[in-house]
Amino acid sequence: MLIRILRGKYPAGQTVWLVLMLLLPLPALLVHGLAIVQPEDSSVLYKGICRVLESFPLWGKMMVWYLFILFLLYQGSVLWTIMAPGRRARLVPMISGAMILFLLPQNNLFHPVLPALGFLLPGVISLMKASVSQRTRVYLFNAGLLISVASLLYYGFVLLLPFILIALLVLRLYDRTFFAVLLTGMGLPWLYIIVIQWIANISFDPGGYGVVGMYISNFLYMSTYLAAIMGTAEIMQVILLILLLIVVLPFSMKGIDQQIIATRQQYKVLYWLLLPSFLLLLVSGGMFFPALTLISVLMVPLMCDFLLQTKKPKAVNAALWIVLLSIAAFRIAGLQ
Repeated sequence: MLIRILRGKYPAGQTVWLVLMLLLPLPALLVHGLAIVQPEDSSVLYKGICRVLESFPLWGKMMVWYLFILFLLYQGSVLWTIMAPGRRARLVPMISGAMILFLLPQNNLFHPVLPALGFLLPGVISLMKASVSQRTRVYLFNAGLLISVASLLYYGFVLLLPFILIALLVLRLYDRTFFAVLLTGMGLPWLYIIVIQWIANISFDPGGYGVVGMYISNFLYMSTYLAAIMGTAEIMQVILLILLLIVVLPFSMKGIDQQIIATRQQYKVLYWLLLPSFLLLLVSGGMFFPALTLISVLMVPLMCDFLLQTKKPKAVNAALWIVLLSIAAFRIAGLQ
């Protein structure tokens, strides 16, 4: 049983399962290559990364993409171990993350959400650590700095910034200096970018007004964008992801009452971050599937808790097989 491998002390079996999951995107990458997506609202930092990546051969691009994926999966496991103290089964959240990420074959791309998440996740981890560490100000500054850099790589993550301030209230960090430290960390990257732009007389297209205009247009014509990118397979993928969220979110919310106060607060922060993730979908336009990556990553701790703690192992094992077979089917369909 798959669920038995996850719950038991079987590092060899878990490693094999993780490796097989990581190999799922490989055939499509070899057949179609690694597409580098540069949307109209691409930031100057992301464009710089793309220019470097485009000079790589196919194997180099694939290696960079896999390194980003592995880093995200590892950070997801770190986040889970912080929220589930005493547990050290880091392969389990990595397997859970791979299942959710690879559910969408559209993630076989290099898009701005990918490097942005590479900064967002460590920022969220620092935010979680701030509530349980004596170095609260250090972690809050790091959290603000990292999350702000993430928003510079993908402007849509600006929607997350107000909810990071709400997270301080959820974590009961009411001191005004905490807000000042967090806001300082958030503001410095943007301040440096503005100063560099002014000193060097650089025009960053499309500019702030252009980006806002694009997001308003994406919101107004969301149905048009979805009609253009949604086929039968894509609709099934989104439905399956929604079903997973519907299952794991209530399970997690029901179980946090049994956790200590600090852990309970951390889970509530995660719930709050899911809200702007859905708002991001409304302004994502053609970046709808890459934007879903944010929700997928935030679901990793919830999915991991569900797999390890549910009292219906047979039903969950059957559901795991359905999910894995669905992922394989989507991948095979994507080869055509």
